[in-house]
Amino acid sequence: MNTTGEAKIEVGGLVPATAVPLVAASISGTKATIFRVDGGVVHKATFRIEGEQGSDLFLETALKPGTRVVTEGRATVNDGDRVAAKEISYGAQLSIRPPDAGGTQKVQP
Repeated sequence: MNTTGEAKIEVGGLVPATAVPLVAASISGTKATIFRVDGGVVHKATFRIEGEQGSDLFLETALKPGTRVVTEGRATVNDGDRVAAKEISYGAQLSIRPPDAGGTQKVQP
């Protein structure tokens, strides 16, 4: 009974996305809420989720690569609060990331 078969699995195309640490977001359905930091002031913003892998969350590109986001103390900040930002290095851990892309990724949904 040497039977063979063929299967095709469609996974969709690549979608441009901006990577952030998963710990920076509060997720509800297909949306993620983050606190971005601009000029020492926290701004609450919600973005569509494009994907997730490991400790990386991929959001729509309306969040520009290089945007500072709050990763610690999210529960204690409010929109408009002033903060003293401490910058840490972050780079998504996907093999599909082009070397010059920084925090921008192309992911499959």
